[in-house]
Amino acid sequence: MKSLGQQVIAGVFASVFLIGMFGAMTSVFSSPESDLRASAEEYTSATRGDIIVGVNISFEPYRDIVNNAGYHGPLAGLVKAPNGDYLMFVRNGTSHAGPGDYGILEVYRSTDDGVSFSFNLTLLAVDDRDVRNIAAGVGATGRIFVFAWVFDCDNVSSAILPELGDLDYKYSDNSGSTWSVVHTMTIAVMDDWTDDSSPYGKLEILDNGRIGFPYYGFDSRWNVNNTRARFCYSDDNGANWTSTNISAVGSFATNDAATETDIAYLGGGQLVAISRIEAVSPYHHMYTSVDNGVTWIPRGERVFASNSMRGPTLATIKDNAGGIWVVAFAVYNNYFYNLAYGPDLMADGSAAWAGVQQWAPGSVATGYGLIGAGVFDEDTGRGLLIATEYSLGSTAKISAQNVNVTITMSYEQRIDARYGPQVSPIIKLTFVFLGLLLVLPLLSFAMGAMEGEETNIAGLIGSVVLIVVGAIMLVVAYKMMAGG
Repeated sequence: MKSLGQQVIAGVFASVFLIGMFGAMTSVFSSPESDLRASAEEYTSATRGDIIVGVNISFEPYRDIVNNAGYHGPLAGLVKAPNGDYLMFVRNGTSHAGPGDYGILEVYRSTDDGVSFSFNLTLLAVDDRDVRNIAAGVGATGRIFVFAWVFDCDNVSSAILPELGDLDYKYSDNSGSTWSVVHTMTIAVMDDWTDDSSPYGKLEILDNGRIGFPYYGFDSRWNVNNTRARFCYSDDNGANWTSTNISAVGSFATNDAATETDIAYLGGGQLVAISRIEAVSPYHHMYTSVDNGVTWIPRGERVFASNSMRGPTLATIKDNAGGIWVVAFAVYNNYFYNLAYGPDLMADGSAAWAGVQQWAPGSVATGYGLIGAGVFDEDTGRGLLIATEYSLGSTAKISAQNVNVTITMSYEQRIDARYGPQVSPIIKLTFVFLGLLLVLPLLSFAMGAMEGEETNIAGLIGSVVLIVVGAIMLVVAYKMMAGG
């Protein structure tokens, strides 16, 4: 007859054994597919290593769409209107920037999927001002917004003016057939950063109907003093606006001024922003937000193209399983792309980006080639990029290029990327069973001790060895189960 203590110990060991086996069974036979869909942030897609082969980016021949004496520079925006037309917004001036260069904002329209564009109208022209640095996008109701910096180019070097320009915008509710009057952002919206508030990038639709776009603001003189990247959003279709800070304050003098910025929306209130950092050797800084753009966190540096003069244009593309990816396009004499799985960017910051990949070499013929904007269909991966080819102080042309992005990943590849190759469920279960079985000598030893049996040293050593081996196997089994 076993003592009460022996029965309790035996019961505890039996319970542990059964619980362990139950846990092993449920973990081993759970579905990686359902786990991935329920918790995508736990896995890595094809942003690292050899599974980059799951990404295919093909391009169609680039074509000139605007080629005249006007100097457009990289100051352009692009939207796909609700009626299916592409609208391109470009600054037409005489130089990059300078006294007397009174740039105007023009609209070009394409009715053939971006194959060709024709002049549509002059949207904004202001006496003695340069209308430049454009941001554009389509809101949740189909309203098209276009933002521009109305710049006092004749007083660039003056230190007496309180400001150099305004951030103005217009909108259209009928695919660009007619436009609203000019609206100007107020000091209250800009939080006293209205002294030179320059839009750049695109407007995105966020959660709960919110719309938002990036810009950069200066506290006084644009060429010598402080600047920071900022985010402006509206919850009522543009009737009222609020601004928040993306970056810290930087300076041109210290090579850490954040200027041109683009954003990508991942859903669920999550955004990624990438800013150009003004420096002798240009680089880019990444930021993320998890609260619909209200607050932002710096997430590290990245160079998207050697000597790139502008921040990259961002696009979101879905893979075959519905996962969101961010593709960054940059160009400096040749085109480059970079891509990352959305949840990885939120979890790992700039470290999640893959190595810089070059594509379409030689597509920019001469001088500088700068991507102005891009529009992509998130579901199909087909998009249109527009870029400017120019030499400083001379004429320019704008080219367009259709791009097709296909991202194909299996659930197994995603899980393998983070946790390594998958282990057979039978092997997992065997490790768990043997691990639990090998700790049973501890039960025998404990029960013998309670009966007052004389300790067998050799048996004790053997039991300890088996227990250690069993514990190691249980740890290995745990690691395998935790690893998917």
